[in-house]
Order: sequence, then structure tokens, then C-alpha cells
Amino acid sequence: MGNACFSHCQRPHQHAGTTKEQGAFVSIGSSSTTASETGESYNNIRDGLSADDAAYHDEDLFYDSDAYVWFDAFENFPDEGEASFSLSIPALKMVRTRLKDSFPNDRNFLNDDYIRSMACQAYAKDRNPRRAIETTIEVLSNIMEWRDVQNVSELPHLVSMAAASQAQLQRWKVSQSQLKRAQNLVKFLNTGSVYWHGMTKDGRPILWVRAHRFLLPAAKILLLVQEDENLVDEAQRMALLLLADLGIQHGMPDGISNVCVICHAESLSAPTPNDANKFAAAAAAAATASRSGPILELLTKGYPNRIHQVWITTPVSSTSTMDEWIQMQSPLLPDELAESLIICDDDDDDEEEECQERLAEEVLLNGWEDLPAFLGGPNQDHDHFYPDSSSREGSFLEFDFYGMKERLMEQRMEYEERMRRE
Repeated sequence: MGNACFSHCQRPHQHAGTTKEQGAFVSIGSSSTTASETGESYNNIRDGLSADDAAYHDEDLFYDSDAYVWFDAFENFPDEGEASFSLSIPALKMVRTRLKDSFPNDRNFLNDDYIRSMACQAYAKDRNPRRAIETTIEVLSNIMEWRDVQNVSELPHLVSMAAASQAQLQRWKVSQSQLKRAQNLVKFLNTGSVYWHGMTKDGRPILWVRAHRFLLPAAKILLLVQEDENLVDEAQRMALLLLADLGIQHGMPDGISNVCVICHAESLSAPTPNDANKFAAAAAAAATASRSGPILELLTKGYPNRIHQVWITTPVSSTSTMDEWIQMQSPLLPDELAESLIICDDDDDDEEEECQERLAEEVLLNGWEDLPAFLGGPNQDHDHFYPDSSSREGSFLEFDFYGMKERLMEQRMEYEERMRRE
């Protein structure tokens, strides 16, 4: 399933020395013991995890269901030179309880698959795959704290405000400042520049970025919000955070913890370096960020390990500029993001056909029939469901936000049912 870790991660088997970060065995008695009975309390579990005298060697470790559960972030089952690491059920329960207690209003954002994928990450400095469970909890807590600061969980309410009648707004006692933020948010959504539609062959929801819509001329954007450029950045930032959350919470089948992004540079040719910067930033930021905001902060603090691949379909005339940008920016990007960028040229017939074939054969769930018309395919759904409505007057929601959410949930359930049948 790509480069993410789900129920378990395969890593090279290492015969390393014992450290206190590697965890401890905790005796739980017979195999009939229930998960709630295993540690007596989470404090006891934590004490077992952090015991300085805890010791084990990979070559000597075997799982004995009658006696022990490994309470580190990983369980290790040596098998012919490879080790399999996964978050144990009691440890997963412990992580969930800690996060639920600290962030009761946003506890559903982190599902079990994402917690497991984060637990499978290596340490940044020594690349040791054994990230301690306390480190995992700290990383996830930092994500949740960042979400609190960004008020991410409140964004769906802004969409409701923009779609509400005057009577509803009065009943909800919506302030003028709240209403203004809601209107600016939906004005960006109405461009139809970023939306969820379809899935990859391995079940990842696809976030589409229509670059020529995303990079609206500055005068047009400023006219939309009738204020200053800071409000443009805020509107884009809010919209992308809102869409990222929607896909994560409603579009991921069981076992999936990251997404695919396809960014199309339709109608863009020979961009200036500044335009290329914005365009590439839009592609990388599609899951999270804003046009000129702190993109790296958003990617690393808000949504780490959430992007599986970023496909960029771009005219050949702009490819060299894009390559230069990627080479220049890659050292600053998280490793998983830098490695996920794929440029697909489509300027001439041969290149366009190759790009179409790659997307149909490697990415899109139903192959050619899912390829959108703007990429030369037969699928008309994109412009039908997500037209550019930014030219319409008014501050109301034209973008089919709730229809997109419903389709996202339906495709997830259909994929899960398809997997069960197979």
C-alpha cells in the first residue's frame, strides 16, 4: 500500500543494542485477559514503557500470548531477516485515551490507521525505526495543539453560515466579522480550484488542484473579497484546511491514512519564476496550505505523513522551471513530500498520451473512464460538479460542498465493500 505504514510496517531487521527507548515487557497473565484488564491502569503501562532497566534483543524476542504484550510503539515478529512493527491494541488504546482527554472536541481527527502510521515513523536524527510511544503521543499532541490554534474544527461552521438564510443567521447570533470570514471562505471555494473527486487504485481519495483557477489574477481575487491581500491568503488557507479535513475524516477507507494530489496546470504556459513558485506551492499545498502562507509549517505541523503522491501535469514549456523549483525547494520539504512529487508533461501529443496512460494505469481507480475531460479523458463529472462559479455575484455558497462530502463518503463505502468482496 505505498510508502505508508498501516497495520504494520516492514523494516530491515536490526540487531541493535538495548536502550531505554526500546520499551519493556509487561506481564498480563493468561491469554484470556481482556484489554481493559491488562495494565490495571495507564499509569502502570507508562511506567512499564519508560523503565530504564528494560531490556530486549531482536534475536531473542518472540511473542507469547500467554504471558506478555509488547508495550512499545511496535510489536516485533522476526521472520527471515525482516521485522514487522505494529502498534499493539493496548498501546493504541493508551494513545487514544491520552489524546481524548487532552483534546475532547477534536478527538475524531486522528483515526487508528493514522496513529499506526505515525508510530511507524523513524526518529529524525538516527533513523532508528523504534519511535517510543511517548514520542508518538508528543508528536500527535503537537498536531492537535496546532489545530486548536488554527481553529480548524470551526471551519465547517463557517460554511454553514455562508449557506444559511438571514433568519438562521439571526437565530444563531452570527456576528458581522464571523459572517465576513464565512463569505470570504466560500468565495474561494466557489472558484472550484480545489476539490475531492474519485479514488486511486489502492483506495486513496484524490484531491484535484486546477492551477489556472487556483492562481487567479490578483485583481480578480481582491475584487472578490473587496479588501486586501491578507484576506485572500486567509480565505485560501481556510478553504484548504477545510478540504483537507473533509477528505481525511470522510474519504479514507479502512487501512488508509494518506491522500493523492493531482495538480493540473491547464492553460498555463512558460510561467515566470514567481508564477512557477506559486504553482508548485499550490501543488504541494493542496492538502493543507495557502498561496503565500507558511506552507512548510502547515505541512509539517498540521498534516505530516498525509500526502502519498503529488502528480503535477504541466506543459513541457514550464517543466524546466518546475524542475528547478523542486531541486531548490526539496531540501526544505519533509522527506515524504519531496519524494512524492511526480511531474507529468502533456504539452505535445506523445507526452499527453503518456501522461494520460500513466494516470489511468497507475493512479485512477477505474482507469481511463475516470480520466477527466480537461486531461483528454471521457469523464465529464469534474466540470459538471465543480465549475468555476467565482464570476457569479453575491457572497453565497455556489460550490457543491455538501454534495462533494456525500460523494466522498459514498466512494469510500463502495471501495470498502469492493475490498470485502475480493
